[in-house]
Amino acid sequence: MQLYGGAAGRVHVIPHGNEGMFLGDEKGEKGGGTLARELGLKDGAPTALFFGTLTKYKGVEYLLDAFALVRRRLPGARLVVAGFPNPDVDVEALRARVGRLGLGDAVKFYLRYVPVGEVAGLFAASDVVVFPYLMIYQSGALQVAYSFAKPAVATDVGGLSEAVVHGETGLLVPPRDAAALGEAVAALLSDPARAREMGERGRELSETAYSWDGIAREVKGVYASLRAGGVEAPGPAAVSESGGGE
Repeated sequence: MQLYGGAAGRVHVIPHGNEGMFLGDEKGEKGGGTLARELGLKDGAPTALFFGTLTKYKGVEYLLDAFALVRRRLPGARLVVAGFPNPDVDVEALRARVGRLGLGDAVKFYLRYVPVGEVAGLFAASDVVVFPYLMIYQSGALQVAYSFAKPAVATDVGGLSEAVVHGETGLLVPPRDAAALGEAVAALLSDPARAREMGERGRELSETAYSWDGIAREVKGVYASLRAGGVEAPGPAAVSESGGGE
């Protein structure tokens, strides 16, 4: 409603559904796997993950700056940046930034489309998933993290502010604030029990609030109320979720 305006009674909430399609034999528990070995993560070091198409608005440069702060607190921590880069992202500039920050042994780039069969292994090797976005409508990648019971550290923008329950399924920080982002990531990587508890709450929401069965019922209910009562049907006022992507 803030973005587009319009009559509140004509707009209804349809949540972004879960992404359980990626669940395989590995349910997100910390472990090995071919991809983990390829990325050098087989030693079980505390690992943060960025997952999804790399685009400029996702703020990966702030994540790199933040991870330099994480490494000061947790020298053995690792960061995986996985996803296909869009043309608006300067990959070489990101690699150069990693070098300037002294993170050459800490940051693992996996800059390609991640096939469905490799997603489980990627999340199994990770402890927290990070969303340093500068703006967003809604995030499919967040729902992937929830399905694997991984806590999220996300910026307080767009639909992330609604989907990440601060202190319950993850932590929210201001956008463009590398210090706050680094502190939040370090807090969860250094407290595995808290991270697991948040991750399990995310998985619970994935299977309930964001289940496709429930979403189907919501959609059916909206259409039924419109048919019965006309265009101005009662209901929560918000923009219908429409493919904000990763």
